[in-house]
Amino acid sequence: MLVVLHANWYQGSLHLWGESARKFVLLPDRDTPVRASKSVASERPTRAEAIDRITDLSVHPYATTGIELDGLLRGECGISDGMLGDVGTIELRLPRDLLGPWPSDRLASAVGGIEARQDTWLGPFAVPTIQLAPKDLLGNLLEFSDVISGKGLDHGHSINWFNSVARFVLELMADQRFIPSMHRHDDGALQGLWRPWLLDEEIADHLSGFMRGMPPVLRAVVGGEDEPWSLLESVTGTLAELTIRQLLVEDDFADSLDDRQLDDPHVAWLHGLLKNENDLSVNGEFGHSLFLDVRRWIGRLDEVDRNRALRGYLSLQDPPAEDPDVPKIWHLLLGLETNESPPDHILAEEIWQQTRDAKRFSGSDDLDPQETLIAELGRAARIYPKLEPLLNERTPSRLELTTQEASAFLGEIHSLLEESGFGVDVPEWWGSEDHRVGLRLLIDTPEL
Repeated sequence: MLVVLHANWYQGSLHLWGESARKFVLLPDRDTPVRASKSVASERPTRAEAIDRITDLSVHPYATTGIELDGLLRGECGISDGMLGDVGTIELRLPRDLLGPWPSDRLASAVGGIEARQDTWLGPFAVPTIQLAPKDLLGNLLEFSDVISGKGLDHGHSINWFNSVARFVLELMADQRFIPSMHRHDDGALQGLWRPWLLDEEIADHLSGFMRGMPPVLRAVVGGEDEPWSLLESVTGTLAELTIRQLLVEDDFADSLDDRQLDDPHVAWLHGLLKNENDLSVNGEFGHSLFLDVRRWIGRLDEVDRNRALRGYLSLQDPPAEDPDVPKIWHLLLGLETNESPPDHILAEEIWQQTRDAKRFSGSDDLDPQETLIAELGRAARIYPKLEPLLNERTPSRLELTTQEASAFLGEIHSLLEESGFGVDVPEWWGSEDHRVGLRLLIDTPEL
């Protein structure tokens, strides 16, 4: 059975799925050069049926079932049981027309080519999958790629992409380009994490290449990461986290924490880094202080020249005075500032519009304000993760914040950014006595 294998990333797991050439050529409605049929036109769906197909989720008609995929990988390829995980289903937005989903270029080539006769659009399809086992995910991915290549199985560009990213992560770990980190959930719960260090200039070209070469099908998962940078960071982060943690657990590094007290912040953090469970048993003010200390430490890791001509600049703007019942939206503006006293500022909107001031800011042909802005945004996102979605925009310029988020920025983040070499402007009233809640006492004496 000819099957073209594909891979997608969903919720921290690698899902494998396949297109069956046998099922595809047996479809009654698909018009191909080798199986042209005069009855095709009469069998086309009605307009009402076509609308239902456009809006409703349907099962992919020529995808392999989970059982078929499992049998192919275990039986024909000889993949060990330990490499494969659960069978499941993911939902993909795939190119389609009135007759159903279009085949991948690999499948179309295998069956002799497909003649395009209609316009296409993206439609949702349920696709059966089987996961690669999360334990030793990096090793499983590399071994899986070697096995299917050795067996000569047809596979799409997605598997080649994941294989390249896995080898890249392996090289990062071999060069010790990874750091301990920490994640804070909305409820305040903390988790220890290992993360690859992606901010070095020497690997910037590799990261750009992965995003430019990312197959479109990787961004087709409904409910998954659909932005190149977010997807790449999720894949590299998960591969590094699982691999490093497994190595540390197997070597019993956690034994060094015996008889150590959790009120030591270093011990508390290590508990989330050296064990299978990454949750930190700290909360309240101690957990909050620990999280800020970790963010401050990560911000200092990126060694930048404090005397460089331009550096990142962020400005928090008050929301306009409008209806008090309408939720207020704050704006965090991005830009650059000069290394002068006082500094000169330019906002991202002007940089992207290449105004006269933006050209003046460059100073020379060797300094590109747009490239500097993106680099500084990447640095800032390490300290303030809410900036990360802006890295997926073509011309990032501002971030919208709620009042609660703006309060957190003023109370926690802006000082961390300043310590890391960023210019930060906050409203003039911040830090003054007028904005603080206080107590006023009036002492009076009774009349004599």
